[in-house]
Amino acid sequence: MNPQKNLLEQNLEEILQNGKFHDVILCVGETRKQYRAHKLILAINSMYWKRMFYGASWKEVTSKTIPEIEVPNIDPFFFEKILLYVYTRKIEFPNFDEMINILKAADFLLINDLKDDCEKILLESLNEENVISLIGYSLLYKLDNLLQNANRLVQNSMEIFNDSSLLVGFPIAVVEYILSLQNIKCSEIDVFKCFHQWYLDSTTISDHEIQHLLTLINLEIMNFSELDDVLKSGLVSMEKIDLLKKEFSLDDKKKNWEKMSRRKSRFIPENKIKVLITAADDNTTFKNNITEYVKSHGIENAELIDARYNLPTLEEMLEYDVIFTYSRFSAYLDPVEWGNRLADYVERGGNIVMSTRNSLRSDASYFIEGRIIDENFLSLTKGPNITHQHSVLGKYEADHPLMENVKSFDGGTGSFHIDGNLTEGARCVAYWNNGRPLITFKRKLPRFGMVVVMNMFPVSFKVAHDCWVTSTDGDWLISNALFFAVNSHFL
Repeated sequence: MNPQKNLLEQNLEEILQNGKFHDVILCVGETRKQYRAHKLILAINSMYWKRMFYGASWKEVTSKTIPEIEVPNIDPFFFEKILLYVYTRKIEFPNFDEMINILKAADFLLINDLKDDCEKILLESLNEENVISLIGYSLLYKLDNLLQNANRLVQNSMEIFNDSSLLVGFPIAVVEYILSLQNIKCSEIDVFKCFHQWYLDSTTISDHEIQHLLTLINLEIMNFSELDDVLKSGLVSMEKIDLLKKEFSLDDKKKNWEKMSRRKSRFIPENKIKVLITAADDNTTFKNNITEYVKSHGIENAELIDARYNLPTLEEMLEYDVIFTYSRFSAYLDPVEWGNRLADYVERGGNIVMSTRNSLRSDASYFIEGRIIDENFLSLTKGPNITHQHSVLGKYEADHPLMENVKSFDGGTGSFHIDGNLTEGARCVAYWNNGRPLITFKRKLPRFGMVVVMNMFPVSFKVAHDCWVTSTDGDWLISNALFFAVNSHFL
């Protein structure tokens, strides 16, 4: 260890223990046990205390009395460990329960470094026996890396759902999340049995909640024997089971479905992907140019709808694997209704690629509205227009599928994009050289479709002198976005 760092930790631990120079007293828990502390050290390590001590609402005490601050929601036993961590970065986790209590307190106090340390240790302990518990904690405390690894463990396990008590005792939010996962390598009837056992053990679940959760179970791929087991549970009506059996018997392909993985998505090669382009644009040349790039690099099936005059129904949208949508200097026929339909489409597993241009431009009247915006489906927020500030590709993840074959991108003299921000749960894999997001994506829930937002105008210099330079890789950005949106489960 660095001797100077070691000495600093010793000095900080010493002033923590003796309270020298303290300027705040923390009264912790129901017993109001007092700890002498230092506002600056607390604020450096905790956004909770930073906002408290240095925010606009803090009123400095002008008298010689040192302020006392209540910390009511944390047991002093755990608070002492957290305080030592704040001052020295030292911490011990004797057992799992203590770690969870410390994680809970760190989340409350917004000590992100401590949360990260807890997450790393939980990740090391991840196994089939605790995976559902850790998914619950990941959702509660927003531990994204742990959640991603737990998802993979559930999806790749052939035996985890063999235990029908798997979900018993967990809150409905965790059960909903598990049922929403795609590509689980077990039979759907095993998933149903776990759900049914959870239902039998629950006392406060409503009929409405049960019916919602049942929609997450794919009864359509069960064989007759499995459907009979579902019927015995009393959760699904005889009429529904009879209808499923009738549909099953009409489709020979379903006769082997009991051997298939649960809800296993099918990989779709480029030449089989069906794209619907919905353009609110009065320039036919531009629309044809975009269609040309959509159909580049192997994608053959693309249809164009003029969204100024016509919006596809949900049933029509579901005929396509992905919808590419944008607006220029024209509004969608009904921006609110179109936003609602896109949200419905994503909830049904449909995929979207959106070019910002004016679709998400906040300082114009051509942007999209409705649920797709209001319920946070997109990966980028609305933002003001950024135009004619020549920009090129900046930092990016070269090994990400969205950036395959992309070596450069020049937005041209126009370099049209917006000053938007990533939404919660979104990722950015490429930035403009001005630091603004260029290529972003998000899947709001595991069972929903993928949404890719390209913060660029897809028209090229080929038809417009101020658009992206054709000697760079804008064509690959468009093609990759469509391919990734459809096949992200496999990439």
